[in-house]
Amino acid sequence: MVNENYSIESAAITHLVELGMQFDVIKHPDGIRSAAELAEHIGVPVAQIPKTLLLEIKNKGYLVCVLGSDRKVDTKVIAKNMGGWNISMAPRDAISKITGFQLGTVSPFGLSKSLTIILDESLLDLPKVYLGCGVKGYDIGVDVHELIRALQPRILPCGK
Repeated sequence: MVNENYSIESAAITHLVELGMQFDVIKHPDGIRSAAELAEHIGVPVAQIPKTLLLEIKNKGYLVCVLGSDRKVDTKVIAKNMGGWNISMAPRDAISKITGFQLGTVSPFGLSKSLTIILDESLLDLPKVYLGCGVKGYDIGVDVHELIRALQPRILPCGK
């Protein structure tokens, strides 16, 4: 359900509202520094706290990959399914420029540029995920099937 009591603004939240999606805004204590700590605070498995990574396609641009924080991205699987491109993690200094979000707050919602979004298939069986929302200390909780409907990501086995 949309949490009407949030007092933060971000491109991700604006995008969710524009889409008419239901979501929760989760504020967490300043001391939380990892997905495992956030999962414990919220009371969910760490798999429900995915990371949103910016990947660089050599000489072609960027894409976003959303996968469980307990997994590592398999760029070879992504490359194989994206036409054999050379794919690697984007440099840190590109994150803000390309996504519009600071490192550690990146969301697949409200990106400043139109990017291909890849979702790891391991997230499909989860009822809800908690993603960055563009503001440090806050995350957004969204239904996985609503996320898929709204973002229409490519679903791949991209986590290992």
